[in-house]
Amino acid sequence: MSFVTAAYPSASGGCRCQSGLTARQCCDLALTPVAGGGASADAAGVRGITEALRRGDRMEARRIAVAVLERNPRDQDGLIAFAGVLKAEGAPAARIIAERVSALYPDSPVARAATARHLLEIGAVRAAEPHARAALRLAPLAPGSHLLMARVFLALDNAFAAERQLRAGRARLAPDAPSEAFDFQQAIALTGQGKFVEAREVFARLCAGADRLDVLILWADMEEQDRKFTQAGALLDRAETLSPGHPSVARMRAVVLDRLGEREQALALIESEEQRPGAGFDPIRQRLKGQVLDRLGRYDEAFASFEALKRYQSQVMGLTYGEAEAGRLVSTLKRFYLPAVADSLPRATVASGRAQPLFVVGFPRSGTTLVEQMLASHPQVAGGGELPFILEAAQRSQTVLDSPSAYPFSLTELWLGDRAGELDLLRDLYLTRAEEMAISDPERAWFTDKMPLNETHLGLIHLLFPQSPVVHLLRHPLDVVLSVFFNGMTHGFNCAAA
Repeated sequence: MSFVTAAYPSASGGCRCQSGLTARQCCDLALTPVAGGGASADAAGVRGITEALRRGDRMEARRIAVAVLERNPRDQDGLIAFAGVLKAEGAPAARIIAERVSALYPDSPVARAATARHLLEIGAVRAAEPHARAALRLAPLAPGSHLLMARVFLALDNAFAAERQLRAGRARLAPDAPSEAFDFQQAIALTGQGKFVEAREVFARLCAGADRLDVLILWADMEEQDRKFTQAGALLDRAETLSPGHPSVARMRAVVLDRLGEREQALALIESEEQRPGAGFDPIRQRLKGQVLDRLGRYDEAFASFEALKRYQSQVMGLTYGEAEAGRLVSTLKRFYLPAVADSLPRATVASGRAQPLFVVGFPRSGTTLVEQMLASHPQVAGGGELPFILEAAQRSQTVLDSPSAYPFSLTELWLGDRAGELDLLRDLYLTRAEEMAISDPERAWFTDKMPLNETHLGLIHLLFPQSPVVHLLRHPLDVVLSVFFNGMTHGFNCAAA
């Protein structure tokens, strides 16, 4: 299955990335950072690209963009516009161009935000995050910086942080500025926290004047998550009235049909969408198709569907397994946590009066969710889900302990007499984050943390919470690998992309 609709190498010296630029003005270009940013030297050309895209004339947009960048390959706005052209075509070079903007203009909030948006929209969320953070640091008073960071947090499944970021951005809006974009993301953040009643109110408010297609689709998605399938169907009917045959409406309807057990109908709808004129490769639709085929027992077809998805993730989204990075982390932790070293480090004290974590660890798809549900049925255990707090504690240990070394070697500070008690600060960082997100319940003694691959950090877990139980899930490797292959997760250095 092909994802790229066209590639346009130059007549001579075409770049190997198939952007359409000459190699000299593309991948062979020296990426020496340029101070600041600023307006394009060819504003008319950039406007021409934008207008051609608006008309749907990709060929003309590409022609103008190539001309602009052959004259000045470092034109910030030209590069941003060209990345948009390539993304519209589904060309892998789009990501290369989008990341080049920030490589050339690392101190430009416009460049950083453009790169973050591009990476976010193609699903490369982890790659988008540092650019969104940089854009916010460079333009902290701009509401748009906060909105973009909130979108990234949502894509990272951190709805609590997203809601907090949206509040900060909303506070910077002018009194007469429209707030619909913030309301829209707030509804998504509330949905992500399971606050369906509040989310429903925001969705209804957004449609109070007139129905909006994007709102209705996400509202239907929220109702589907809340198992209110009739309401979801009614919302999709309203969306269909606004835009008959819209692919996102069809895809969401297929989700509802699948949840209702009407899988043949769901598959027929998905396949009809695939045959629609102009339909490109949709990774969300492709994953749904694979899941439906799997549930129908059509395993070979399901496997082929996920193979196509993995190729797209690799070739277009740039998701590859970070094997070297994973190896370095494991090697470093094994080198540090020798028995003699681990035994010599102090332990944090137990924070009395505060709910304590109960860790459920294991590889993704090993059964951690099922075990967490069983544990959370106990009256003294609250379900916490996948919490990133152990990783956050590891990352912040260098700052908290005022160490010259990164984790895990930052923990050597604990051997110093004036640092030994500071392990409690890292413990409190974890517990405070859980309390902020209303995960821990003062009426319950425990809350679960089932972040996959937390077993990598068992050493730190034992230092921070020496009395916390750890439940380690093991499942047959073949079952785990197949289940990971059938999902689009990014846990474990994008191991699902391998």
